Amino acid sequence: ANNDVFNELMYASLFRAKVCEIIARLNYKKNYSEYFLVGLFSLIDSLLKRPINDIVTQLPLAEEILETIAGAKTDITPYLQFSTALSKLDWDNIIPLANGLNIPNDEILPLYEEVKVWVNETLNLK
Repeated sequence: ANNDVFNELMYASLFRAKVCEIIARLNYKKNYSEYFLVGLFSLIDSLLKRPINDIVTQLPLAEEILETIAGAKTDITPYLQFSTALSKLDWDNIIPLANGLNIPNDEILPLYEEVKVWVNETLNLK
């Protein structure tokens, strides 16, 4: 069962990472890799079973990435919020967040499917 939890957290982390990256590119962010990293590390506290504040001091990442992961409001926060909502298909939050990030409503489900395929291929869960 422990392995299942780990795999679910890895899946969710990669899903968030890819969504953040794609939406950052959509909004012409040159540092889209930082958005990817925010998603990737957003569940690191659950993966390591340690408080997030202990972990961020150990990570050699840009300040904005660490602040976002630790829960501070940054420019990257809405991207993380959207990726989290999308992973749960939480439409009450997806729609307003998508509007704020210039994501057309008819592209949301295709994005979900595209990212799901990418994560499964990355984790070899085809």
